Amino acid sequence: MKRPLALLGLLGWLIAAGGAGAQALSDPTRPPNAAAERGDAPSAAVGPVLQSILFARDRQYAVIDGQQVRLGEKFRNATLVDLTVSEATLRSGDATTVLRLYPEVRKAPGRPGGRSSTTGTEEGDRK
Repeated sequence: MKRPLALLGLLGWLIAAGGAGAQALSDPTRPPNAAAERGDAPSAAVGPVLQSILFARDRQYAVIDGQQVRLGEKFRNATLVDLTVSEATLRSGDATTVLRLYPEVRKAPGRPGGRSSTTGTEEGDRK
């Protein structure tokens, strides 16, 4: 009776010890800068952080460091002079600062010659 109980205890200990060295998995659905907000990662942002951009019929604004700034309005000592779907441009005197929604994402160059095909009918895609 003692032997099966000892084997069961040893098996339980091995399972528990095996999980202790497991690597934590990152959440693929977490927003890009959520780790920095929670303090998991060192903060790379030194200046203002662009959090959101809104384009509507009668208004355009960016949310920078939690403050809603309309196009043409002042943010700290700079003016919001341009907005795109992913960038806000601030100008202060001669200095221009471009804030990006996703600063860690860089656009890759497209294929030469135009659009990519998803149908597999281009010359290079035929077998």
